[in-house]
Amino acid sequence: MTLKILALSLLLVPLLARAEVYTLGSSYSWDARPYDLDGAVEWHVDCGRSLEYIRANPSLPCVASSTLWPIALSQESFAAVSFQPVNAVGSTLWDDLYSIYSWVQEQPDATIVIHQSWPVPRTWEAVLHGPSDPSVTNRSLAYGYELVAWLSMILPNHPVRLTRSNEMLDRIRHDCQRGTCPLPAGFDEMFRDASGHMSSYGRYLQHNALRGAFGQPIGVQPPQPELQVPPEIKAYLDGVVAQYVPEPGGNVSLLAGAALLAGLSRARRPRRRDRPFARQHDARM
Repeated sequence: MTLKILALSLLLVPLLARAEVYTLGSSYSWDARPYDLDGAVEWHVDCGRSLEYIRANPSLPCVASSTLWPIALSQESFAAVSFQPVNAVGSTLWDDLYSIYSWVQEQPDATIVIHQSWPVPRTWEAVLHGPSDPSVTNRSLAYGYELVAWLSMILPNHPVRLTRSNEMLDRIRHDCQRGTCPLPAGFDEMFRDASGHMSSYGRYLQHNALRGAFGQPIGVQPPQPELQVPPEIKAYLDGVVAQYVPEPGGNVSLLAGAALLAGLSRARRPRRRDRPFARQHDARM
């Protein structure tokens, strides 16, 4: 009897230790420090790759500590999963939509979090607020809300949230232009390179934006001393995150983006063969 109890307890260990949240994306997702989230967390991070590419090529992500998505999403149950689209060559809104739709089929209880990419500093204004068709770039504000609208329609049982971190960054940019941000070198201080990767300040913002979308407490400093943010800048960034973070349990992204969607020049529907319902039996799955 004792051996049977011991054997049963060993079988239960993986269930008790299973991860709570999962982050899937590129190096921008790694900038959000998923490894510092609360609770059990796993990730699949492949640098500079679109969601479509990651779905088709899961075996060699750039971050070696990744739990490959075919293993994680099929063998574990997550409370929330974040996806971070990147506009790599050939990536469209419909590619991102279908990739997320196919992954979520294996996570029936998961909240969907979209951790949207942001423009590089030198093209910030032109890319973030345009073009009018979000299929052209997934770094525009309109793209995030269009993607959320489609996901909310085809996956009605899954709450869908945006981290809204690109909106947070845009608020900081305009504060710095007005001279009301505490960053000595201005908005560019949020980045560590011309490719849009985050500095310690940017990583703090991205991490807490992700925490907020996952329903975790915000305003959390990193344990790594080299990434910690001075108190004055931390207080400012905390205020920015608090302004945009979704309410716990809420699905407020559609409401926040209603004006953006209403301003789109025309309705954009995928061709019949590209719609998620038509493609759900695609042989590539």
